[in-house]
Amino acid sequence: STEIVSVYATVWPTGLSANTAIQTGLVESLLQPILHSYTRKFPKESNVFLTSADLNFANGNYRSALALYVETVAIKTDFFEHPIEQAILPDAYVNRMIRCCSELGRLTQAVVLSQFCLEPNYGQVFKYLEDRDTADAADSLFSLIWDMSILEFAMSLHTRRGEVARRRHVLSCIMQLELNTNNEVEIKRAAAN
Repeated sequence: STEIVSVYATVWPTGLSANTAIQTGLVESLLQPILHSYTRKFPKESNVFLTSADLNFANGNYRSALALYVETVAIKTDFFEHPIEQAILPDAYVNRMIRCCSELGRLTQAVVLSQFCLEPNYGQVFKYLEDRDTADAADSLFSLIWDMSILEFAMSLHTRRGEVARRRHVLSCIMQLELNTNNEVEIKRAAAN
């Protein structure tokens, strides 16, 4: 969806979407500098950043949109001092951030972000992992994955491809104590083979 979601929806007149006389390009060219000016004047107003991110997303400016979505989350979490909860980052925005990463070729970053969804789209995540044409530091980002289904798929993928070093790296992520607090020693030994 490319609609702009805003807490300020009540200030807009109703029926705008049906009005064909409105030139969207003109509205956007007016709205962008207003939002930019407002964010400079009120740098802790996360809803304005979110509206600006939505506008950039709707226009296909994925790099700017992603930066603004991240900035919004930073503001809402006091620069990541507090946990990122569903109320702070709903699935709709996580999916937009994933789409931004996908459009920018940052597929492993999209995989990492997908973990913030209540129910990740594993089909999409696994396709991102299978794609070898990613423009991010794929191997270094595996340590940020905590979803065991994703890690197990990556392990299987690298085993099938014969990528020994990558398989070992994913295995070291799977073996992290934080992810396997209930595993017995025998299970850990079996996973290493």
